[in-house]
Amino acid sequence: PPPSGITKTPSGPVRERLGTRPLQSITKADIEDLMDWMLTAGGRRSGKPGTGLSGRTARLTLGRLSAALEMAVLEGKLVRNVARLVKPPEHTQRERETWSNAEVRKFPAKASRDRLHAAWRLSLYGLRRSEVLGLRGRIST
Repeated sequence: PPPSGITKTPSGPVRERLGTRPLQSITKADIEDLMDWMLTAGGRRSGKPGTGLSGRTARLTLGRLSAALEMAVLEGKLVRNVARLVKPPEHTQRERETWSNAEVRKFPAKASRDRLHAAWRLSLYGLRRSEVLGLRGRIST
């Protein structure tokens, strides 16, 4: 790619839609089109290609793109950051489902038969998956 193009972009959708374009040619309309595409057809995971991504994902992508373009402005490669002109998509938090106290009490008995029993128990104590998987050595109780 040419040195003026986007070679290290914030995310896959940006690379896919704008990655071959010189930075100076990207307009507010291009980024708005990217946001619309992400919200309507940008998803590919979980076996449903062509479904939209969440508003949160689009907002985060816009934020990373804006930060990258801002860096290009500071380095003198761009005159202005057109991503700052784009209104971020709406995002409403989903209500999360949690287990009842009874379900939490039943889980250790069921999990005790699993080879990952200790990992499941640590997860109940609030450790994230990456923290549980990153533990090494002996863990004393």
